[in-house]
Amino acid sequence: MKKNHSISTIKKRAREQLLGNLSVCVKASIITLFVFLTLVMIVVPAVHTGFFGVALYELSMTLVQLFMGLFISGSAFLYLNLIYGKEVAVKNLFAGFTTQPDKAIKLQLILLAIDLVCASPLLLLDFTGYANRLSDFSFYLLMLACELLSLLCKLGLSQVFFLLHDFPERSVKEIVQASFRLMKGQKIRLLVLMCSFLPLALVCALTFFVPFLWLAPYYRAAMAAFYQDVIEKNAD
Repeated sequence: MKKNHSISTIKKRAREQLLGNLSVCVKASIITLFVFLTLVMIVVPAVHTGFFGVALYELSMTLVQLFMGLFISGSAFLYLNLIYGKEVAVKNLFAGFTTQPDKAIKLQLILLAIDLVCASPLLLLDFTGYANRLSDFSFYLLMLACELLSLLCKLGLSQVFFLLHDFPERSVKEIVQASFRLMKGQKIRLLVLMCSFLPLALVCALTFFVPFLWLAPYYRAAMAAFYQDVIEKNAD
């Protein structure tokens, strides 16, 4: 059976494929960020206080996140093309609108449902008013724990958007099952790969986030290279 490549090899592969294509990837990142921020700016001013205002806000943000699933799908297609050595263009970002958009939204809905379940302790405390009794440190610690739990729960589903474009004929259920199969024994490797970007993310944060325009494509290319690595191993 073919062995997995090392994390450093995967990141090297990502850097190599970005050469000559970085500007396209940066443009795609800027477009995605612009769309998301625009939608958020439309939603936030419409929020009113009270239970129904908060409920409307949460519903609106959920719809925004579902819509962004189409861009996440398109981004996966763009970076698959990058790693496979195919033509890379900004138009790839909009592939989510033409390639199985219903499946992309359903997959995004599954991921959002996991987020909701993992955040339920925090939401329950907030709804009952007990969150106000917590210290700031305790509140943020609980929020961090919920985020980490969500991340760990979604590792098995981390390949769904790549699989959607490699196997568009498959159903959502089959894509989810395939992702879990691919990630069997690979979750720690993916977590290590993700954590390896933390030092660079810290540097970006200390330099007014401008280098994120480079880091975001690098990170996404590495995720696509990781997918290529596990799918090739699975093929053997």
